[in-house]
Amino acid sequence: MPEFRIESENTLWEALFAIFYRMRTLADLLKSKNSIGFLRLVSAWLVVVGHSIPYGGFGEDPLIILTNNQIALGRFPVDLFFCLSGFLIVASYDRLDNLVRFLWHRFLRIYPAFWVCLILTGIGVPLLIGINFDWHYIYSNSLLLLIRDTNVGDLGHNANINSALWTLPWELKAYLIVAAVGVFRLLNKKIVWVILFLVSYFFLIREIAISPETLATNSAVTSGFRLLTFFFCGSTFYIFRDKIPITHLLGIGSLIAILLFLFLGVQFYHHSAGFFYMLCPIPFTYFVFYLSSVVPFRKINTKTDISYGVYIYGTLILNLLCYYGLNENYPLFLSLIVAITTAVSLLSWFLIEKPSMSHKHATFINHFDFKFLGGKKA
Repeated sequence: MPEFRIESENTLWEALFAIFYRMRTLADLLKSKNSIGFLRLVSAWLVVVGHSIPYGGFGEDPLIILTNNQIALGRFPVDLFFCLSGFLIVASYDRLDNLVRFLWHRFLRIYPAFWVCLILTGIGVPLLIGINFDWHYIYSNSLLLLIRDTNVGDLGHNANINSALWTLPWELKAYLIVAAVGVFRLLNKKIVWVILFLVSYFFLIREIAISPETLATNSAVTSGFRLLTFFFCGSTFYIFRDKIPITHLLGIGSLIAILLFLFLGVQFYHHSAGFFYMLCPIPFTYFVFYLSSVVPFRKINTKTDISYGVYIYGTLILNLLCYYGLNENYPLFLSLIVAITTAVSLLSWFLIEKPSMSHKHATFINHFDFKFLGGKKA
């Protein structure tokens, strides 16, 4: 790469160009080691920790108090996860370029471990607390189109035994939208992803506008459009990956923007979604990818990915610990959650998830050909 020198007569714009000149782009994130796996794991654990405070009876989430419920310790990590997921899932279809293989890969990653979790919840939990098996919980949630039944033995906050699962159907919906875009050969049409992001963002802002101006968690915060906004923001970042520089200047600038909007939301807009969800999806997504590039933990949660196990079991386990009265001392409570969830997540990875994904290249996929829709054989 030729050297760029800043001479005394250079203009301000030339100096700014020099700052960006040697910087990597988002595309380089896929070509080199990154910390995406680490961030996925951290986000899963933060959801569990965020739930452990109110569910365990230890008061309110400190971020809810600090930001007037604009963000929460158990909420913003989900947004982080959806940013990364939107980026990686579109990259996956772009790499595979085959509808059936894409759906097969997504099925293997999500459903086997999820079904085992449902069975352990509907059968294992009743065995532990001495009630009848809850077959309805298992079959009503099994398709993952919607978490229809959340109650097993009245365990959990508001009788919801595993409140973290509500986001999974929205993840599945996002996968299906990506599949539809891909199979009609629109994956690399930048305008498609911009429209998907803007439509989701519009409906999120609409939810904020029509919801009551109160600090109580409202429909905007629990809206699927919130999740889709961050997912398609991540997808859009993937499509523009060659054009998006990853720089310290923009990374720190995006963090400052987020903090500024949070501050302004606390001062001037007493709403649980606040300015964070109105104004921060783009700077937040950029900051997530900036962290993916600069955080040095590039080998953590790569070959052994327990983030999904932590997410689907962590809240279930903490609710069981509450049932047995093991939530009187928070450090002990959290230590038990971490130890048991880690063990269960490792079992899930080695016994369910990894063996399932070993079938990604099953030969039967080669019998499916979608040339009539412009696809290619696997």
